Amino acid sequence: MILENKIKFKDKESFLEKLHQISNDLKIEAELFLLLMYCESGLNPQAVNKQAPEIPGYKNKKLIKASGLPDAADASIRCAYRATGLIQFMPDTSLGLGTSNEAIYKMTATEQLKYVAKYFNACKGKIAAKHLTELYLFCFYPAALGKEDNYIFPDMVYQCNRGLDLNHDKKISIGEFRKYVLSRIPQEFSNLYY
Repeated sequence: MILENKIKFKDKESFLEKLHQISNDLKIEAELFLLLMYCESGLNPQAVNKQAPEIPGYKNKKLIKASGLPDAADASIRCAYRATGLIQFMPDTSLGLGTSNEAIYKMTATEQLKYVAKYFNACKGKIAAKHLTELYLFCFYPAALGKEDNYIFPDMVYQCNRGLDLNHDKKISIGEFRKYVLSRIPQEFSNLYY
């Protein structure tokens, strides 16, 4: 399996077994999930996003970290208001799945797969088996799934993801998003997925 050598956590065997079960159920290749996780978190279940001071942090629609303040250096605190885990769950997404980012942060990779499966169950049958950019798009901004490449993400998405603005026009299109995702795939796998 691709990227298997990049998996460094202790529960690797149970993780891969559970990942294959999810993959079979959703009819999406397990390798796509691994690529997504590799791009989002480096396959680190305790990965927590860090943003610039001007980006506020929210949980349950409540302001947790005001604009102008730096993000907490301690990831176990920062996870309350930033993307966390293998697929970088947002705090409100975790709550909607019946957990929290603080709980996600403490889980093993295998334990997180329960919530990965629950999240992606909503796109079952909507993503082609080898379509990495669609799977990634569903993870990144589900409302954009099925939109044309010229679709522009809302400004709040741009503010937190300026690195995706490849043409530096202060907005992000799905076309730019797709190019960015494909540029992050390790070179040896770039011709296998689209």
